[in-house]
Amino acid sequence: MNYKYDAQLAKTVIDNDDKNALVSVGMNRYEEFAYHLKKVDVDWFNENIRKDIFGTPKSLEEKMLRKVEY
Repeated sequence: MNYKYDAQLAKTVIDNDDKNALVSVGMNRYEEFAYHLKKVDVDWFNENIRKDIFGTPKSLEEKMLRKVEY
């Protein structure tokens, strides 16, 4: 049984959430960082920034002000 299909469309890579989830599961943290950096994925960086280390710009500013007041 032969099916009619578009060969070019069959070879086209589909980019969707499920594929992205599978790709990210197989990456270590450095590969995932590089992947999102190349994609300029600002939302990912905002969601995954370690605020306990760097703090947010506002919290850093507040810490600076507290040091000056003491």
